[in-house]
Amino acid sequence: MDPDDTQEIMVEEATPDPVVTIDDDGQEYDPYDQSRLKPAPTAGEFDPDDLTAEQAQQNLTGYYERSVAQGHADTDAKWYDTMHDKINARAGREGFDPAVFTAVVAALSPQLEWDHTYPDGRMVDVNIEAAVAAMRAHREHPGETHDILLKAAKEVSNRPLNNSYLHAFDILDAADERTLTGPKRLDFNANLYNPRGTRDIVTVDALMAQAAYGRKLPGAHPGRTLLTTALPPGSRKAGGYGWTQRRVHALARAVNRTPQEIQAIVWAQFRRENG
Repeated sequence: MDPDDTQEIMVEEATPDPVVTIDDDGQEYDPYDQSRLKPAPTAGEFDPDDLTAEQAQQNLTGYYERSVAQGHADTDAKWYDTMHDKINARAGREGFDPAVFTAVVAALSPQLEWDHTYPDGRMVDVNIEAAVAAMRAHREHPGETHDILLKAAKEVSNRPLNNSYLHAFDILDAADERTLTGPKRLDFNANLYNPRGTRDIVTVDALMAQAAYGRKLPGAHPGRTLLTTALPPGSRKAGGYGWTQRRVHALARAVNRTPQEIQAIVWAQFRRENG
């Protein structure tokens, strides 16, 4: 959503081939296939003790309505399209495969802020720059161990690195974005790589979990994990990734927008209100 301050290079968009991958529940699916986009109806059916489905949807609706009232919603709804173009342009400038680069962005995304604005107004695309650091380290140190690659990435990154880098290096070792794992990473990758083909996919991260609660949660609050953890069909546990997705889908139906748009709007408004 923030303009790229470097000269944009036109990059031909890659058309994703059919993909079969495995989610955290051991289920095969193609992340670009519209048939898998509806949340599993039996995964995460039970409300958390401190949050009903109705309360969560009311909280999400509040963020959506404030975004509309403040004039942000239409721009925020295009967030994935905008970031897709930015990632593809950066891949072109760096000589990276767009599909692999997008997967590395998604691999590094857990517990990593998307961007950061400094007091002087300078904005850094933290997640994208972290992916660039990983890709450069892997390209410039072929055949090295992950420990060596991690040290090389740290030399060119101005942000702390987390263990997700090891997952990113697995992807780069295979030169195949289909080695990506984890429901949040998979959905985020699909939204970013093929936004026009994944309008019904909802990416659930810690910010969306907090938006469902209607407030910023302390780091140790169980809700951050409760609403972002994938539960297998038939699970008797409360909350879950699919439970949160269904709240977004319900709001999307109520206001006649796509689930992807609703997630982007709510996510952006929560960040706007909570820093």
